[in-house]
Amino acid sequence: MSILEIRNVRYRPPHSTESVFPRLSLSLEMDDMTVLIGESGTGKTTLGMLLAGGVEPDQGEILVDGAPSEHLPDLVGFLHQNPENQIIGTTVQKDVVYGLENRGIRVSEMKKRARHALEMFRLLPLRERPVNWLSGGEMQRTALAGLLATDARYLILDEPTSFLDIPGQNMLYQIVRELKSRGIGILWITQYPGESSLGDRVVVLGRGGRIREDAGTKETGMGQTEKSDRITVARESSPEQSPPVLSVPELNYRYPAESGENFRLTVREYSLRPGEIQGWYGYTGSGKSTFARILAGIVTPGEGTVRRSTGVQDIIYVPQFAERLLYNGTLDETLPLFRERKDFDEAAYREHLAAELEAMEIPGTAPFQRPIWSFSGGEQRRIVLAVAAAFRPKVCILDEPTIGVSPGDRRKIEQLFTFRKIRTIICISHEYGFLTDVCRQGVYFHEGAVSGPMPWTSLEQQYTYLTESEVPKSPSRMRHHYQPL
Repeated sequence: MSILEIRNVRYRPPHSTESVFPRLSLSLEMDDMTVLIGESGTGKTTLGMLLAGGVEPDQGEILVDGAPSEHLPDLVGFLHQNPENQIIGTTVQKDVVYGLENRGIRVSEMKKRARHALEMFRLLPLRERPVNWLSGGEMQRTALAGLLATDARYLILDEPTSFLDIPGQNMLYQIVRELKSRGIGILWITQYPGESSLGDRVVVLGRGGRIREDAGTKETGMGQTEKSDRITVARESSPEQSPPVLSVPELNYRYPAESGENFRLTVREYSLRPGEIQGWYGYTGSGKSTFARILAGIVTPGEGTVRRSTGVQDIIYVPQFAERLLYNGTLDETLPLFRERKDFDEAAYREHLAAELEAMEIPGTAPFQRPIWSFSGGEQRRIVLAVAAAFRPKVCILDEPTIGVSPGDRRKIEQLFTFRKIRTIICISHEYGFLTDVCRQGVYFHEGAVSGPMPWTSLEQQYTYLTESEVPKSPSRMRHHYQPL
């Protein structure tokens, strides 16, 4: 019997004139692991939220174990696409036990479950770390550990590998297999057709909220996740001969002792010259976002100096969860906040923003009149990137810009690197294929050490790297991990 079923569901998001699901029916069996695939904006996250009780349908019914229910019981756990949205506790351990405390579980049992979940996701060394000091991947693992500790019978995982590097992905794949062997049902929501091999069943959502395909594991015909040919990047005239716009002769940064592990970031002889596009790569928690915030003037280094030939206002840093900066309303409500910027010309900025939204294929007037949160995750990311690009910064630092972006929408983001309205870019990503496509140089982070920028071929000559994930993906989707020779 189906554990979760929706019948003739119709749902229209707030502030939208069209229904995501006009009349949708779907049942999920406990014995199957179902992979839900679809492009950005097809309603994958909305469907997951409906099944988990996060939103209520306008029409139709949702059944749990065959019985209608207005409020789903605790047997369904939901992992948000952005793990920061469900982190509640102040430390890793407090967040993992939060759901258990609300269920009135005995202290001895709570400690046992929490320790098991922390061990499974390799979070015991980080259990006392404040959650606001976690990397994106560490937040993802913390949120997953919290779900595991609750003993939910069915898990809905929305883009669960988005913030994970190869070891984190492989760890999650192993855990999912173990959970399935225990009889826990799983709905795996993804934008990557390669991950269909995880499932016993594959459901493909198409435009208009309709099921385009429903079958066992097989090729879905959606195409590769990234294009396999390298992009021809517009060449600048001898950027290596220009003085650096950012340089660091030597720098050390140590996370505060109360953050858990004593992590130290060490940089020797780093530079970024006008016209360069650098790709930063490394393990989750290796210091990429920290160094980016230091370069942007957001974080002060403990020792050392950052030399900038431009003001920090001309350096735009787009963080991993940048969408949250715009969640409070529409772009019309957000733009007045920019007036505090020095020499801000609102008329010129609106003109640039309209052009960037058009390049990202977002309807020109929609974000100005419609709350940002009402867009899909991929659309939100593209809107935020358009907002950043419209400033025409001297340096733009993009932290995981492809998270939550479907393969089809990814090409719209690539125009930031090809049309070069922004000349100098740092791009941080776990997706090695994307970095080598759009960036001429690589910088590698490993256990707190930072390599100097160099061509990818030189980087690959100096480091061995693993390319194989435990789940087959198209070649350009594979994520690499370097290790020193």
